[in-house]
Amino acid sequence: MDVSTILQNSLPASTESLFNRIITLGWYDGITDGLVCCASGSIAFKFDILAWGPCQDHRIYALSSISVPTFNDAVSFLNQLGLPKWPRWDVIGRWPSDLTQLKGPNNDLNQILQIAEMPSFVIETESMFETIYGVRELSKDCSDLIPNQFNGHPHLDNYDYWHKYLGLSS
Repeated sequence: MDVSTILQNSLPASTESLFNRIITLGWYDGITDGLVCCASGSIAFKFDILAWGPCQDHRIYALSSISVPTFNDAVSFLNQLGLPKWPRWDVIGRWPSDLTQLKGPNNDLNQILQIAEMPSFVIETESMFETIYGVRELSKDCSDLIPNQFNGHPHLDNYDYWHKYLGLSS
């Protein structure tokens, strides 16, 4: 089964997240970025915030495919910060002041994250990434609207655009 089919099988109705392993890497009144792995263990993504709704409780993220082994490499690397707590492991705030203290085959989490492909989906969830409201594969035109680099901050003026792109009503 391909990624698009797996993601869209649970829609159009709002649903509990199909991700049972969520790693929170960024936070601003809710999750801004991180990694997720599907309950079936068949797909994984790096996700980055694109926009949030007026009350910040609905958030739109770009999903960039990573391999499940890459997700597991990140888990192994982050184990230095403590044992994972699933379904959501909040590692933000546990970073040592000197990241070089973390050791591993990939001595830098950024090396692991750079393996991610360019974003290929957008997804709307609530701020804790527990409920999926909509997901859609990025068209070529919309791919051009995705930033080349993410900084953990949403674009405050484009929530309505992405919400409509996902086919969600106001």
